[in-house]
Amino acid sequence: MNSDSVAWRGLIAEAAAIVLSILAAFSIDAWWDFRGELKEEAEVLVGLRAEFVEVADRLDGWATFNAVKADLVSRALAEDSRSLPDGAADSLISSMPYVNVLDRGGGSLEALLSSGRLELIRDRELRESLARWPDRLEDIHTNDLSVRGYVWGSVLPYMANRGVPDGVCSGTVPFCVHKEGLPESYHEMIADPSFRALLTHLGAAFAIIAADHRDARDTARALVRRIDDLLPP
Repeated sequence: MNSDSVAWRGLIAEAAAIVLSILAAFSIDAWWDFRGELKEEAEVLVGLRAEFVEVADRLDGWATFNAVKADLVSRALAEDSRSLPDGAADSLISSMPYVNVLDRGGGSLEALLSSGRLELIRDRELRESLARWPDRLEDIHTNDLSVRGYVWGSVLPYMANRGVPDGVCSGTVPFCVHKEGLPESYHEMIADPSFRALLTHLGAAFAIIAADHRDARDTARALVRRIDDLLPP
């Protein structure tokens, strides 16, 4: 065999070894990068899960609270105030100023979206759901503010002109109850057509935001379940 042929074969073998070593290095780097991305994704998912669990619990409480208020309004409109169960009218009047307003953002999701790193989440369906979530919160926030504005701007001034409520709850009691029975001024106000018109709009508003909160709660819980499916065991 001629020496030139041997030399060329040696060069080819060396070149092949160099190429293979480079490819192996790239493969190792890519593997480490992928492992790093998986770890980072898992950390992001853990933060998102905690956030959506907290939001779902908060929405559940608000949905229940607003549904109760919608029911109290409905009963006040359907029955004579004197026939309402003890404390029902007091609960309605005393809880009137309390209208929850959902925060629009913050936390892990806002940080993820503002950093432009949503692509860290490999699951396309989850990415799309996360991208839509802030708009969902904005809609709920806007509706909550509208109801609060109606209560504070129309309902409470009307009640104040009637001298209602006529006292302040003591201690940490959330709703005042007249132990000797509802004052006549309360009965007159609840029977007044103008106040009943205000209550009609308010009852519908409470029912709407309660449904909004329930729907968003269910979406948040579905996102938690989806995240659980993606997290490593």
